[in-house]
Amino acid sequence: MSLMFRSPFYRMFWMSINDQLQTEALEANLLADAETARDVEGLRCRVIEQGMAIEELGAMIAVMSKMLIASGQLDPAILEHRVDAELDLRRTPSTTPKPAGTCVLCSRQRPGEQLSTTAYGAVCSGGCA
Repeated sequence: MSLMFRSPFYRMFWMSINDQLQTEALEANLLADAETARDVEGLRCRVIEQGMAIEELGAMIAVMSKMLIASGQLDPAILEHRVDAELDLRRTPSTTPKPAGTCVLCSRQRPGEQLSTTAYGAVCSGGCA
């Protein structure tokens, strides 16, 4: 082993650089964790807001339905039948294959079963590669 590696100065110098690198890595990890926590909190708030909006929409539909029923414009049995039929139609899987399309995020051509339709267009179902 060379004399340089046994030198106390070299050991102190190397240890201080190593400590500095580890400290920087730790700080970067802590910042990343803080950003992730902030993102998760933002998503949690958005889910709560969306839940409240869904409750408001449900209340509005209930009030409108009751008003139409009270005025004789709507038969409650027919409304219930049609709502059940529409929900059943939306819940049953489609037998026709989806057409192939292009993901709006990664611009790759994908088969229809690998795409999900969003308000912005078709996106890869499992996330873009």
